[in-house]
Amino acid sequence: MDATYNIVIIRRERGRVMKNFRIRIRKVLVITAACLATVMLTAVFYYLVINNNPRLDQVYADVPYKIKDGRELKLDIYMPERQFVAKIPMLVFFHGGGWDSGSKHLSDSDMETFNIFRSLGFAIVSVEYRLTNKQISFPAPFADASDSIRWLHRNASQYGLDKDKINLIGTSAGGQMALLEGLAGNIFKDDPVLAEVDFQINSIVSLCGPTDLTDLSGYDDAARGEAAELLKGLIGGSYEDMSDKYILASPITHIKKDSPPTLIAHGTLDERVPFQQAEKFYEAAKQAGAQVTFIPVQNADHKFKAPKGETTSPLVKDALKQIAIFLLKRNLI
Repeated sequence: MDATYNIVIIRRERGRVMKNFRIRIRKVLVITAACLATVMLTAVFYYLVINNNPRLDQVYADVPYKIKDGRELKLDIYMPERQFVAKIPMLVFFHGGGWDSGSKHLSDSDMETFNIFRSLGFAIVSVEYRLTNKQISFPAPFADASDSIRWLHRNASQYGLDKDKINLIGTSAGGQMALLEGLAGNIFKDDPVLAEVDFQINSIVSLCGPTDLTDLSGYDDAARGEAAELLKGLIGGSYEDMSDKYILASPITHIKKDSPPTLIAHGTLDERVPFQQAEKFYEAAKQAGAQVTFIPVQNADHKFKAPKGETTSPLVKDALKQIAIFLLKRNLI
């Protein structure tokens, strides 16, 4: 009797063990299948996204975006070091130089900065635009900038770029250009082929850029005269004679509640573009209900450098981190 009972118990236990074993096997097979499916989907994703897009870390130099008076205007596209999304967001750069000098060529220090953003998955686009002189004045440089954005919008897919994630950045005069293009760029049209393309800007970053060309009150007497001459060259005449163009060329004029998210960074010791220009823009943007971020860099001049033996606050590297976070939130996160 006991032997028979023990045999029954053993059989039941063996049946229970086998049943649990089969259940575990099924779970392992299901998990393995899921893992294989994930691996296969990942492989397909990388094949479609990475292999079929331009090679990462590649540079497309001197790409023509329009012809004006027989001259090709060009841009350089620096592909990101890493790609995190199917379509690559763009950071379009407008150089400084007082509107009458400078070039799209990026210096070693420029590249050191922009490589930070490339490592985060952004393509950097550096734009050539016509410089002002006796024959060329407002709005010519801005029409070029607008046409470069239109060209990027139209041709983005050719380079694996996202036409809906065009972000603008500029330093000094280029900062003013980034602001004006982001806030009102569609009003500047020149190339008849590109004129039909309307674009939306995803975000704007201005570094030490002028915001109100009608207001020179932040300058001392000597610098005010120099600034007035520089603006006269940009606009093509004095404020007294062409006040309407000065107003039109001022980014602060075009702030609206639905303006693209904007970040401005400015040194408090800037003598070339007074710090008050940034403060004024920030207050106007807040009053309009626009999305604006302000990074006042204490103890920094026009190039974000501190006096000898001193430091800025925040440090430049920390200000760059804030800019990176601002861009990541609006493009990749």
